[in-house]
Amino acid sequence: MNCQLIADKFAFECTPLLTTKGEEAFELGTPFAFADGAAINVYAIPHGDTLELTDNGDTMLHLTSMGMTAWHKSKLASLQRSIEPHGLTFTEQGEIKTCGKADHAALLIAQFISGILAVAQMERAALGVPDKADNLADEVEMLLRNWKPQLALVRTPHVKGISGHEYGFDFMLGDELVDVLTPHHNATGGVMRKLGDVLSGSGQHKALVIVDDRVDPGRAETELQIIAMLARAMPLSKLMAKHPTTPQLH
Repeated sequence: MNCQLIADKFAFECTPLLTTKGEEAFELGTPFAFADGAAINVYAIPHGDTLELTDNGDTMLHLTSMGMTAWHKSKLASLQRSIEPHGLTFTEQGEIKTCGKADHAALLIAQFISGILAVAQMERAALGVPDKADNLADEVEMLLRNWKPQLALVRTPHVKGISGHEYGFDFMLGDELVDVLTPHHNATGGVMRKLGDVLSGSGQHKALVIVDDRVDPGRAETELQIIAMLARAMPLSKLMAKHPTTPQLH
């Protein structure tokens, strides 16, 4: 595993470490966080042609520090339901782990972070913390990287519309602008105004809008139909279905 290549691909900080057993390891500092702003980090331990990823028990320590009964049977069941779709396992020692081929390091890391972000979403729901657009964008970022890993992904690009006004988007995936939203008439109206200005220009821009349809699929479908008049529109559930799973090593 090349620490610098991974750091460059994901725009993460990568710090070489040694495990308590003296093994080579890397700490990946991500831009993502839990409800209180605590950083989400990933620890990568190469084993020849395989790669082990772990949270080093940080997630359980964090949930406990937030006053959650994280080790309660029902809470553990919720945590496992959150991480299992991403190919992660929970150990008796309280670590979240996965293991796969080192050749698939980028995909493996993306899946791992997606799983931890799912736990962070569970935490916000349990604590009654209002969800933020940034949290949804974090989740979608990892799904986009998994879906089309060969394309460059730029966060928060800005482009000018035909009016000369500059607009921000959540991502640029290859040559396509991407926005992410929770279905609401105000959010959809804002996106439509932005798309109308940007896409009415020279025709050099393409756009994809991803709508979170997990809570209210009916409302999301209505918003998707409106957005589709101007740009490609995709429900988040469809993007999640494209999420590939690397072979797990046991």
